[in-house]
Amino acid sequence: MRTSGRRGQVLVGLLLAVLVVISGCARESAGHATPTTHGDQSETSEAVVPGTGGASALSSSPGSSSVGATLESLDPCELLDEETLTSVGIDPATGERNSIGINHACTYAQLEPDQPIVLIQLNTFLGADAQNYGDASVEEIEVDGRRALQVEDDIFCEIVLDLDPGASAVVRASTIASGEACPIVEAVAPLLNKALP
Repeated sequence: MRTSGRRGQVLVGLLLAVLVVISGCARESAGHATPTTHGDQSETSEAVVPGTGGASALSSSPGSSSVGATLESLDPCELLDEETLTSVGIDPATGERNSIGINHACTYAQLEPDQPIVLIQLNTFLGADAQNYGDASVEEIEVDGRRALQVEDDIFCEIVLDLDPGASAVVRASTIASGEACPIVEAVAPLLNKALP
C-alpha cells in the first residue's frame, strides 16, 4: 500500500466531501422568471441561473422524487464495475463510500500517482438547477443525450447529470492536489450516465 500517496489522496477526498456539502446547498434569489421545460412543475420558485449574469429561471422546488428514491437505493461505489473504472484510469480498489446527508458519494484514486481524486455523487434531493455553484463557470452540455451542467472553477471540475428537478448525479475531481480535473470528469460522466436507471 502506498501510504504517503494514499494519505494525501484521503485528505483530498475529505476535502472533496466538504465541497460536496457546500455545493449541495440550494439557493433561491429574486429575479426575472423565465420558463424552462422540466415536465410537470406543480411547485415552482425563481432561482438565479449561474453563469448568466444574474438571469433567473423558473424551476421546480427541490424535493424528493421517484428518481431520488431510486438513487437512494443505489451504492455509488457499485455503479461502475472494475473493468469500466480501470478503462479510464481509476483504481477500483480505492473506492470509498461517503454519505453526507442527502448526498451519497464514492471517492476514487486514479491509477497514476498525483492525479485528482474522483468523486461520484448521487444527489437524492436536488436537481442540477437547484444547486448552488457560487462563482464557478457553468456551461449547459449534453452527455449521451441527457442534459447536464459542466461546472469549473480554480479548484474543481464537475459534470452534473440532470435526472429530474429533485435528483442529480455528479462526477467531480479537484485540482487542489495536482493534475487537470476536467479530462477525467469528461471521461467518467458518460459511463456514469449509462449506469443510471
